[in-house]
Amino acid sequence: MYSKTISRTVSAVTPLVAAIALAMPASAQNLALEEVVVTAQKREQSANDIGMAISALSGDTMKELGVLDTTDLAVAIPGLTFADSGISTPVYTLRGVGFNEDAVQATATVGVYNDQIAVPFPIMTRGLLMDLERVEVLKGPQGTLFGRNSTGGAINYIANKPGEEFEASGTIGYGRFETVDASGMISGPLTDSIGARLAVKTVQSNEGWQKSVTRGDELGEKDKASARLLVDFDLTDRLNALVVASWWEDQSDTQAAQFLTPAYQNLFGDQNPIVEGLLDSGEDARISLLNEDDSRDADWTGGTNRLGKPEADMNAHTFSATINWDFSAAVRLTSLSSYSKFENDSKYSNDGYGGMSPDKTVGPFSATDTIAAIVRDQYDAVDTLGHSQFINDSEIESWSQELRFSGDLDELSWILGGYYSHDKIDSTTTQVLDVSTNTNIAFFPIPGEIGLQTLDNISEQKGDTWAVFGHTEWGFADDWKLTLGLRYTEDDKDYDGCSADNGDGDGSQYINTLGAPADTVPGGCITFLEGTSTGGIIKKTLDEDSTSGRVALDWNVTDDVLTYASYSRGYKSGSFPTLSTNDSSQLDPVVQEKLDAYEIGMKASLLDGAAQLNAAAFYYDYSDKQLLSKTITIFGALGALANVPEAEVTGAEFDLQWAPIDGLFVSLG
Repeated sequence: MYSKTISRTVSAVTPLVAAIALAMPASAQNLALEEVVVTAQKREQSANDIGMAISALSGDTMKELGVLDTTDLAVAIPGLTFADSGISTPVYTLRGVGFNEDAVQATATVGVYNDQIAVPFPIMTRGLLMDLERVEVLKGPQGTLFGRNSTGGAINYIANKPGEEFEASGTIGYGRFETVDASGMISGPLTDSIGARLAVKTVQSNEGWQKSVTRGDELGEKDKASARLLVDFDLTDRLNALVVASWWEDQSDTQAAQFLTPAYQNLFGDQNPIVEGLLDSGEDARISLLNEDDSRDADWTGGTNRLGKPEADMNAHTFSATINWDFSAAVRLTSLSSYSKFENDSKYSNDGYGGMSPDKTVGPFSATDTIAAIVRDQYDAVDTLGHSQFINDSEIESWSQELRFSGDLDELSWILGGYYSHDKIDSTTTQVLDVSTNTNIAFFPIPGEIGLQTLDNISEQKGDTWAVFGHTEWGFADDWKLTLGLRYTEDDKDYDGCSADNGDGDGSQYINTLGAPADTVPGGCITFLEGTSTGGIIKKTLDEDSTSGRVALDWNVTDDVLTYASYSRGYKSGSFPTLSTNDSSQLDPVVQEKLDAYEIGMKASLLDGAAQLNAAAFYYDYSDKQLLSKTITIFGALGALANVPEAEVTGAEFDLQWAPIDGLFVSLG
């Protein structure tokens, strides 16, 4: 039976954001706001001349507003939210359009770009906010010019470039939780035709922001560092090349889940029969905790467990080259080349329960009364209980190439281009379950340690994307402009993966007992090949194509007021999950999602340029929206990817920037 699901979400800018900062005006006599020049349409234009919802912040404005990382950026930009998935994969959501998937190969609905070069996966975007000229946030599907999975929008970071004069600077800040944020840069000419700029940044803290509810422990210390070198070559009057090498690493504590209530249940969704006998008849299996409204309250496995403290160990290297060659005053060839490598070997504890001492009292019960009694009976007096820890060992290699021609002909501006990228992702997530009532099932006749203690989720994915695109802006009449864009894309992905016994025989024994007759061996896959009870590598492919585009009509009501109406279509390619599975069907991919967006808006420069007001209303119509869902397996309810046939987003937003007096800047969204 076909089931049609409609999800209605109202996306609003909440809570209201108001930021007031000291700022230096352009001159003592002129309180006009600084004009923001953006490259939203792959050429330099004033943000007020583009019929598109764009929020742009200059580097100086970000400093004045205290925007130090992407989390702060989300506070300053209406409609943009940022969240940590719990295993270091950032989740960007713009106007309610996001993808809450934590696998390293998950692509974002909000594309992130560094000087117009795509950063292919969200986990690779963690070290970009450094020494910026500006940041541009483009809202709505960007299917034509920023066509890599940008159904929600795009974030384009623009780095400061080398100047003609020598300069150097440094900043240092101190904040809560003993946090030190230090950065510096040095820039200047090396020869008459070569300039260079080096920027470095580090964030360190010695106090965690999360606090354990079961013991005197903290989590959340920061240890981040990044560096970027830009070398600008003016090869001839018509030929320029910008070469960039960047690096970042993060060895901070990883985030634990907020600790609300432990659930003592078995894999069938019922209370574990051993725990049931220890609790009073009729009591709920869930135990309420004190202070559950404190978002700093959490719990995680202590340092005495087999993995140690949850902490990140990741780094990324990126090399890029941007070449601009002016054939004539009217035609330019641009080449964007990029290679990136990301490595990760991080530890996590993501279920909010771990390290509870057996004599700890929580609510009306103590751990001694419940699960700790099982542990002592089975494991001989354990001091702490570990629970749901894992390590993600992953590597991503990606390279891309974009070529485009652009030019101007009277009132017509045009762009024609092509794009190709190749990605390779290897990921192994080792789950260490230790003592967990949903996998340690004493009533099953499994000799030795009870139940499933360790498991490897293995995946290897290769992807190729190529596209051709065109874009034009036509000023067909006084004060009127028509924008047209079209892009054709093909995405091909190959996937090999499974859940596997990590060599100790634990997983294979568990599966063979639960799923007899099952043919799984120590060190081998425990995901069943289709139609069999034999474990093996699951191989799948996903080949997709799409045609996206944009139509927009702009009307300059006056020299200071622009109104626009637009329709755009964007796609986000399908992807494969990384999860615990015993059935090959769980590794089926989601297919690409399509988003049709309708928008009207205005941009007004007010009070002789001292204020800027932007407003927009929008309606989004989804097809096959991608969601992280659940499916029932012999392990219980596990994650799976799914497509929702239909969904909608409706919303409105505004933002106001105002310089009321000399030295004062107000931003309201």
